[in-house]
Amino acid sequence: MLERIALQEQQALPRLIDRIDR
Repeated sequence: MLERIALQEQQALPRLIDRIDR
């Protein structure tokens, strides 16, 4: 379960950066 949350967090970070960059 922890691994799944970590994966979602890692994917959410790049998405947030992309949103701020645009």
